[in-house]
Order: sequence, then C-alpha cells, then structure tokens
Amino acid sequence: MNKKILILISVALIFICSLVYFSLSYILAESSKKNVNKQTFFKDINGIKVNDSVTDKNSANVSSNVEILQLDNLSEPKPEVEDCNSLVLDYLDSAKGRAVIEWQESLGMPSMDWQNRHSSLFIDHPYKYYKNSDLLVMAKNGDRFAMYAYGQNMLWKAFTDEELSPALSEGWAYPEITSFIDKSALKEARYWLYRAVLYGSIYTSHNLARVASFERIYLEQNKLLTPERDKELRLEAYIYGELPEKLIHGLHKNTYQGEPRQEWQQEFDKALLQLVDNYQKERVKLGLSRFEMEVPKEYTDLQNLCN
Repeated sequence: MNKKILILISVALIFICSLVYFSLSYILAESSKKNVNKQTFFKDINGIKVNDSVTDKNSANVSSNVEILQLDNLSEPKPEVEDCNSLVLDYLDSAKGRAVIEWQESLGMPSMDWQNRHSSLFIDHPYKYYKNSDLLVMAKNGDRFAMYAYGQNMLWKAFTDEELSPALSEGWAYPEITSFIDKSALKEARYWLYRAVLYGSIYTSHNLARVASFERIYLEQNKLLTPERDKELRLEAYIYGELPEKLIHGLHKNTYQGEPRQEWQQEFDKALLQLVDNYQKERVKLGLSRFEMEVPKEYTDLQNLCN
C-alpha cells in the first residue's frame, strides 16, 4: 500500500478508536532511529476567549515533563477498519469536520490538511522561519503562537544545539538524544511552552510533557538518572499529559495514554488537581478568565461516528 495512504488511514483509525493524535508522518520516516520514544497524543482544541493583548511582565519557572509512549508498528488495516476510516475522512472533509479541525487548531494543534489525502498531512506553522530573537519579542508581548514556536525551538536547541525545530513544519518532532544538553535552552522551553498553555494553547501541554520525557531519556542514557529524578519527571509527564482532559469537559478520557505505577497513582492524581488549580489562578493573575470549556457537538459526533 502507498506509504502516504497508510499514514492517513492509520491517523484516522487512531482518531476514532482512542482520539489520540500521533505524529505519524514523522514516526514513519524516523522509525529506524534509536533512542526515540514516541508520544501518544491527540490534540483537541476549542475556541477559547483569551485576552491575547495582556502581557505578563513577571517571570516564573515552570517545570513540565512528559511520558512518551512507544507506538506499535503500523499494520495493514482490516476491511471494516478501512470502511470506518473512509467515514472519518469524509466527515473531516465536511463542514462539520472542518469545524472540529478549526476548534482543535484554535487551542494549538498543528494544522493538518485533511482534504488532500495524498500529500503531507502537516501545514507549516506561520512562524516557521522567524528568528528566535523576533519570536521572543512577540512572545513577551502576549502572542501565544510565538510562545509555542519559541518554546519548540528552544526544546530542539536543548538537545541538538540547532536553532529551529522541524516540529514547526512536521507538527511535532523528536530530537535524537545524545550526550549533549543545553540546560538554559531547556529551561526556556519549559517556561514558554507553559506560557502558551496559560494563554490558551491547551494542547501545548503535551509538548511540556514531552520535555520531561526527553530529559529522562537523556539522563538515563548518560547514567545520570536517579530514582528521585525519575519519579519527578514521570510525575510531570503524567500531570501535563492529563491536563487537557481536566480542562475540557467531554474530552475523550484516553486522549493521553499514560499511567503511573499503582503505588504512585494517588500521589500523581493529587498533583494533577493541584496543577489545575494553579493553572486557573495563574490565568486570573494574567487578567484572563478561568478556562472552562465543553467539547462541541461536532467533536462528539466524530467520536461516535463508527459506533
């Protein structure tokens, strides 16, 4: 089967079965690389009433780390699955489907081209070629899309020493983890990605979760990972991965596939509730309203399409 068609079919299947977005196009291209864990995440995003003109003059370090799960190899779909995929793709081509996509993108999901089924899925981020110095100025002025772009670039720089992240053209990307790490860039990535979440890019929270996962991989590979730090990073991965499900009522409960050890479950869930509370308080301090949202009917219809 044509590789790009397989990507589309697989994305659609995962969309319906677990409503989890995978970076499929990148994963297929990079599946032979070592030391790359892949994150199961789906990005659903609702129109939020956000005052983007508010500029926060204060600085706050926000640690956020995420568990990235290993994906199974893609297999040939069964005939009944292909029928479901066709329904999904047809729905996404409709007015209702486009409403779902616009809803998702309004909360920070990378733009995807669902209408052209034979081309690359991802659409370049509008700030793809901006200099980091310009992005930083825009981010400080309250532009949440610049916050996201700058945070992604800093995440890439932290592990590769390269200034521009391919995630701005591939939706999300996975740096090759080596013995190199720029701790200052990693700190910047955490801060600005969380700022984007505060300003309304809710699903950038999953990128925060990935920061934790990448750091844990780095520490483990370089024999620097202590049991204490391992638990801290796993906790941050869990709470940032689960945050969107706590903020968006009606979101599929398997949006983020990550579970802590049984003995940690109660502690991690308590930390998640604390994160939600802190998040709402920080928005109010920025002059923004509390984040309260219901999924749109079009999202629910898509979720139940193949039931």
